[in-house]
Amino acid sequence: MKSETLIYGREILSMLDGKGRIEIPTFEEECKLKGGELKELLKYLDGKGYLKYRLGLFVNDSKISESSIELLPKGMEVVLGKRDYFTEGEKAVEKKDKIKVIFDSNIYDLIADGSLNIDLLSKRKEDFEFYITHIQTDEINKCSNEDKRARLFLFTTKLSPIVIPTESFILDKSRLGEARLGDAKILNEIRKENLNHTEDALIGETAIKNNLLLVTEDNQLKNKINSLNGRAISLEDFKKMLK
Repeated sequence: MKSETLIYGREILSMLDGKGRIEIPTFEEECKLKGGELKELLKYLDGKGYLKYRLGLFVNDSKISESSIELLPKGMEVVLGKRDYFTEGEKAVEKKDKIKVIFDSNIYDLIADGSLNIDLLSKRKEDFEFYITHIQTDEINKCSNEDKRARLFLFTTKLSPIVIPTESFILDKSRLGEARLGDAKILNEIRKENLNHTEDALIGETAIKNNLLLVTEDNQLKNKINSLNGRAISLEDFKKMLK
């Protein structure tokens, strides 16, 4: 197996998180690996006990069911960082779970104005993991103030956030390849009170579905996220976490 294929296994395990059993054709649509290369890696991960790879059922040359995959507890340990994916002995490792954080677009404006010191975040990188979607990067790119835009680019470069897709696709708002075709139930619940805040709703839905802590200065959005069993706090509360 090619080394780059093996490395991709960790991402496959993360993609399976929270999805239960899923049929291979459905999974393959979202996956970068295709065909034989994907099946080879799935067999490897099955052998390691990270997932269960069930082959399709045939009766008299007629397909009764598709091949499917399902994340197993050992695979979940890899996703949570409690098991080293590359350790031959499969020794479980003790590792403190990082707090996964995503900043609302309005937080980036405050950051550019000096309301949050990047050095504070740098000192706590072992405790936090940062995420971003194309919504925030698009807002940064559209910033007309050249100096402010440069400060925002510098901040995101130092922060090195993980880019993840939004959980719904909205015409004229979402980017192909950077948004999932979700059911938009949570999205619509968030934005039903204000259809002009679709971008905020996309970020909020993504935070909830990926178990991310949303930092926002929009009190209405913060309260809505918390009411939907998500987690959202103000910038001031986040700064207290850094002390």
